[in-house]
Amino acid sequence: MQTKLSRSCDAIIEAGWLAALVLAPLFFNTYSSRVFEPDKIHLVRSIALLVGVAWLVQLIDGVGRREPGGPSLWERLRRTPLVAPALILLLTYLISTALSVVPRISLLGSYVRLQGAWTFLSYIVLFGAVLTHLRSQSQVRRLVHTITLTSLPIAIYGIIQNAGLDPLPWGGDVVERVAANMGNAIFVAAYLIMAVFLTLERLFRSFARLIRSEQGSSVTGVLSAGAYLFVLGVQITAIVFTQSRGPQLGLAAGLYVFLMLGLLLLARPGGDAGRGPAILRALRARVHAAWLTLVGLSIAGIALLVVLNVPNGPLGGLCNVRYVGRTCTLFSLSEGTNAVRVLIWEGVLDMMSSTEPLRSPDGRSDPFTVIRPLVGYGPESLWVAFNRFYPPELGRLESRNASPDRSHNETFDTLARGGLLQFAAQIFLFASIFYHALRWLGLIRSRRARNTFIIALAAGGLAGILLPLTFDGSLRLAGIGLPAGLIVGLIVYVTIDLLSVHPERDDPAPAAVHGRGNQLLILAILSALVAHFVEVHFGIAIVATLTHFWVLAGALVAVGLGWVREDAEPAPVAAAAAPAVAAAVAPARRGAKGGSQKGKGKEAARRSAPAPARQAAPGRPRGLTALLPYAFVMATISAVLAWNFVVNQFGATGAFDIFWKAFTVRPEGFGTVFSPMLLVLVLFTWLIGALTAIDESREEGAPRTSVLGGIALYVGLAAAVFVIFGLVQAARTEFGDLTGLAVFRHIAGHVVLFDLVVLLLLLGLAAAIALSGRWAWPAAFARRSPASMSAALILGALAMVLIATLNVRSIQADTYYKQGLGYEEVGQWEGSVILYREAARLQPQEDYYYLFLGRALLQLADQAPAGNPILPEDVSQIPTDGLLGLVDRATQSGAQEDILRAAHAVLVGAQRLNPLNTDHSANLARLHRSWSFAGAATAAEAADPARLREILETQPEAVNQARLLRSLDYYRQALALSPNNAGLWNELATVQSIQGDLAGARATLESSLAVDDRYYPTYVLLGDVLAAGDDMPAALDAYKQAAAISPKNLAVLSALGVAGAEGGDAGASIDAFRRIIEISHDALDATRAQFDELNAGVEAAGGYGSLPSSATARRVTVERQLLSQEQQLYVAYRNLALVLRETGQFTEALEAAEQAMTYASESDVELLETLIADLRNSISP
Repeated sequence: MQTKLSRSCDAIIEAGWLAALVLAPLFFNTYSSRVFEPDKIHLVRSIALLVGVAWLVQLIDGVGRREPGGPSLWERLRRTPLVAPALILLLTYLISTALSVVPRISLLGSYVRLQGAWTFLSYIVLFGAVLTHLRSQSQVRRLVHTITLTSLPIAIYGIIQNAGLDPLPWGGDVVERVAANMGNAIFVAAYLIMAVFLTLERLFRSFARLIRSEQGSSVTGVLSAGAYLFVLGVQITAIVFTQSRGPQLGLAAGLYVFLMLGLLLLARPGGDAGRGPAILRALRARVHAAWLTLVGLSIAGIALLVVLNVPNGPLGGLCNVRYVGRTCTLFSLSEGTNAVRVLIWEGVLDMMSSTEPLRSPDGRSDPFTVIRPLVGYGPESLWVAFNRFYPPELGRLESRNASPDRSHNETFDTLARGGLLQFAAQIFLFASIFYHALRWLGLIRSRRARNTFIIALAAGGLAGILLPLTFDGSLRLAGIGLPAGLIVGLIVYVTIDLLSVHPERDDPAPAAVHGRGNQLLILAILSALVAHFVEVHFGIAIVATLTHFWVLAGALVAVGLGWVREDAEPAPVAAAAAPAVAAAVAPARRGAKGGSQKGKGKEAARRSAPAPARQAAPGRPRGLTALLPYAFVMATISAVLAWNFVVNQFGATGAFDIFWKAFTVRPEGFGTVFSPMLLVLVLFTWLIGALTAIDESREEGAPRTSVLGGIALYVGLAAAVFVIFGLVQAARTEFGDLTGLAVFRHIAGHVVLFDLVVLLLLLGLAAAIALSGRWAWPAAFARRSPASMSAALILGALAMVLIATLNVRSIQADTYYKQGLGYEEVGQWEGSVILYREAARLQPQEDYYYLFLGRALLQLADQAPAGNPILPEDVSQIPTDGLLGLVDRATQSGAQEDILRAAHAVLVGAQRLNPLNTDHSANLARLHRSWSFAGAATAAEAADPARLREILETQPEAVNQARLLRSLDYYRQALALSPNNAGLWNELATVQSIQGDLAGARATLESSLAVDDRYYPTYVLLGDVLAAGDDMPAALDAYKQAAAISPKNLAVLSALGVAGAEGGDAGASIDAFRRIIEISHDALDATRAQFDELNAGVEAAGGYGSLPSSATARRVTVERQLLSQEQQLYVAYRNLALVLRETGQFTEALEAAEQAMTYASESDVELLETLIADLRNSISP
């Protein structure tokens, strides 16, 4: 017998998984720097923790209540499909985390992703919760409705972005490839392809209900079907607008499975072949033709894809079409993102086969190198473990200072994360999903069919490895080939099996267990998981897709084993338990034809084992109470939409004005225009949600209340939450009398308020679920035990503490960090130091914040006076918890030496927290290089190696040469971690050249070129070193090679021009300066056009006085750019004139000098006039 406490836990658990399905894809946080993934994860982890606590309380509450002789929890889980693979996968996560090269990061997650073992455990909790608590059709309807409805505003937002009507100022281009609520086009498409199949399930179910209706179609049924059709259209449109190839391939694979197996479900007569609507009978009669048509269309689609990828092929013209072009490079391995992926895969293979251990800067070696191929390097470790294997060619395709933290392929990510053990566990999981789904759909009806399926899957996977190995000669494409082979094996098995089925004779599915509706849901879930499986091998598994994967996997088991029952009136719990078990067992014993009795017995055991866990389905709801859970889901969505968009970017005043403009105004130029697209998004979401929710609640058997009454309740609750929270959040965007750090603490408090709102909505949703179940309080339930209530209070309080300290504070810290970046961008280093310090205070183990704090201190030291230091000379051993106090003392002192000592201590602390992070060693090297010249060189001189070398030669006593030597040591540490980083080799060579060790610098640069001979800065630096050694011919050759690699780089051309003049190659010098003039003229013309456009727009908007300060700031920026470009032209023309004069080309020199006068500043005019006069004299003495 369940207690009231246990029933409350049931409701909280369901509310938790519904909230996770809303928040993971929909939420983003513009107040933090990361915005998307980690911010979403903090909510999912918090919800999973609450769900886990409710589940644990329920288990404690149920101690001693299990029926005598009944199976234990472990026995039920052990016999349940997918549980063993999931637990094995979890075990591999725990092993790889314990043996990780970065254990803390593997447990908690990296700064960028936060996808550590704790996050994975959260997914497992959600999976287990759904598997053990999804027991009624009303729960299924709510789950599917939540997924479908949440995708709607996300897809609409993507369409708004594509139209150029997004009011939020995202940094990247979200028009060409929309990113919606995910920040990445691939991510949003990856999420939407999973939602598509649940929407299709609802759509087909709605149409089927309308077709089968004998009393005519209800208005709500027709509207609901139309609403789902609209949602599907919006989803597909947004997916197309992302132009993401991996998700689109996943969608295609999922659609093939859905349509092929959907035809099977349609074909099954189920004992009434001659009955039903005429349209269904006609379709059944033509099902084989439909199957063949689908196969033919699929083959034609594959052929079209191949032809599109033929270089200069017959359909090459289509590749210029906006939404087709990226498909034409799908098979290319040498261009774009494909080339990036392939290079990363090559690096991962090298990493997994390496026998040389990773070594920390302190000399410690990885003790588990031998077993790394088995256990991997640990979750979230790729970005540090990969550095030693970084392919130099990768730097030519993307930013050189970026180390990949994902391989964009789940196979290689799994190998790097957890080795072959985790890879095997993951393949076991997916194979189990495919196997059991097909079994529950009736496609695996015997041992022979099972063996055939296993052979098809294994053969496909093996072919996926061997074919790329044969034709490419390496395993770098195995990460694509293996999953592709598995999917092909699955599709081949399904296709052959279906084409061999005779619908008029066979009805192989266990329909008595599932019913056609549940089979359609199984098919939709299988298709979504197939689409996900394909997609993650072209991209990155994100929190939204992983949350949906694990929730849907749990739902697949519950539905597939027949544990989900139709809602019924409540029965006494003791009486309800036995029928629940019998209902699951009996159909299993009548199971699939051709199976052995032993097999049937096992299947019966599986179906019967967990059923008692949920003892009675909720009863039919009264009135509008069935609509309440749907309304609270919509209220949660509305609160998230208010949070996402109420940011007051227009500087409005007053809560209502801020709130209204957030949804009805967007920036245009330096003004604003009325654009209510976000308001339309909200209203459409409410309308579609209301229509579908009313129809869903009626399907639960609720009395037929009026459509208007249902809409009023649904929209009323959603609108109330939206407006109230939106106005509160709008009011918080005004700071009132707050000043200084209090402003930023106020901003960091936004997320605390939002999390509290989410908690309240989750509890409200749980209460609504309880009310909708019509539970007979309190007579139907046993009394709660004091021990259970005590456990609930203690565990609940502990969960709140963990959420506040580990989840919420991580987001608050990143909010401070983002504000610090704003100060850094404008050179206000004191403000950035304060804010980075606050970020580190909230997350004292996050080395990323110490890295930026140390860098900011280094910049602040450049502006500080010498002063008298008060800190000890050696503070490198200060423990982490003492670093921030040290920073406070240094900034209060204000002395340059104190600030540098604090910077040193902070960067050493960052290295201590994460010694394998190359950035920490490199930053310590840069610090010591700068620190060694403290007081001897200005900030401008510190950027000129030649000047520093001169200072060292002329004033050796002013330079701390021990620190310069220490800089070399740190650079060597960094290079030991990242030996293929050409930039670090160059920085090491720079320090050697400053020391006067030109031979050593040259040797180092040769090593850099051995790593990457296409990195132009290496040739420039080599030219500088050779020129310093008076080897001008060799220096000139180096500059020419740099110019050949980067022919439009003004710094390279300038160096070539000067070297040519000094080295006797006037022709090269003249060509270089003329090239500079050509490039600079084009840039100047473009900037002038931009300046004119800016002024015209400002004038049309009423002048600078009527616009925000950003308009004036923009003008100042453009004016500075104009002055800089004019100065470049002056120098180029002047240098050209000088070289031409030296070669006796006086007329051309005079023309160049006169052009230089056009761009000369007042201080340059006198010298230039002298040059012009001299040239005129040379022409006409």
